[in-house]
Amino acid sequence: MNYASYEPNEKTLAALDDLRARISGGETGQRFLQTDQIQAYYGIRPLSVCWILDRLREESLIETRMGVGSRVVTQAGPLWSKVPKGLTAVEFIGRTVRLRIAVGVYAVGSRLPSVDVLGVEFGFCAMTVATALRPLRREGLIEYRRGLGSFVLANPARKEHSTGKAK
Repeated sequence: MNYASYEPNEKTLAALDDLRARISGGETGQRFLQTDQIQAYYGIRPLSVCWILDRLREESLIETRMGVGSRVVTQAGPLWSKVPKGLTAVEFIGRTVRLRIAVGVYAVGSRLPSVDVLGVEFGFCAMTVATALRPLRREGLIEYRRGLGSFVLANPARKEHSTGKAK
């Protein structure tokens, strides 16, 4: 958007400074406030919010992805930028969780992080993470327990070894 004629007022500049301070003091990778939340909290106009978000993106403090929203930028960059070409986000998340189970990051019997937590980590919405976990449930690697979350049932490396299958 072209803000050539836009002149931010004191309230908008104070909001920008406060948001910069919140970002630098907070955890990286977490979801950033939505436009309506910023507007309501600081009492500023939608155009002012858009101007602020553009400044924060220009300064590489936040990144916005269509359908996911804005997130505070991690020093290493978001995991969504690490999805190899030729893989979908669902495939990437599924393979990563499967690998973490295989190497023991998620041990047999342990509870996986929630889809919301994994969504923040990977930079995708919780629905995408839930979709990525479905094949792991069908394969018997994890199970979902209503109200409790997903638990690791088997290690894919050991499961393949015991059945004589190699992937």
